[in-house]
Amino acid sequence: MKNSVTLLIIFLVSILNSNAQSETCDCKKDLDFVVEKIRKMPSYKKQIKNEKLVEFNSTYNELVLKMKQPISLIDCFQLLQKQLMTVNDIHANIYFKKKFLTKEDVENETKILEFKNSNVFKNHPKTTFNLAELEAKLKQKPDSSLEGVYNYRDIQKIGIYLYRHWSHVPGCNIIFHQT
Repeated sequence: MKNSVTLLIIFLVSILNSNAQSETCDCKKDLDFVVEKIRKMPSYKKQIKNEKLVEFNSTYNELVLKMKQPISLIDCFQLLQKQLMTVNDIHANIYFKKKFLTKEDVENETKILEFKNSNVFKNHPKTTFNLAELEAKLKQKPDSSLEGVYNYRDIQKIGIYLYRHWSHVPGCNIIFHQT
């Protein structure tokens, strides 16, 4: 079964991508905090030995070099994710706590229009694929695949596909639509 936590991370990354021009942070401080927490995880203690320890430390050192100056929140989020991904643990996640639309906003036409005119919406990934056809193809993907259809309760249905599987430029795209 696909993990809703993975869905949340993917959703947050896509939202953060479109908001990269605004806020910055001291990412090194956040990285040190994340690494401190990672080192306490049972999965870290079990997995990160020998070559994996070298990889973990190397990733940390590489990321520190990228954090000499304040960087955007999305860049920081992605760098923190890179460090976290050196440990294979689906229960370990980094969350971003910023709402762009509240439940009440979804019912308000003015708020929807403001959101559609925002950089967050304008920079959000879009596709030219027929959504019904794409959804049908993605529903056939095995549960173990990153590609597929993800449901976030009855609020959203999200389709994720990798470009290389669809004869496009390498990368990943995310499609959101309300159910």
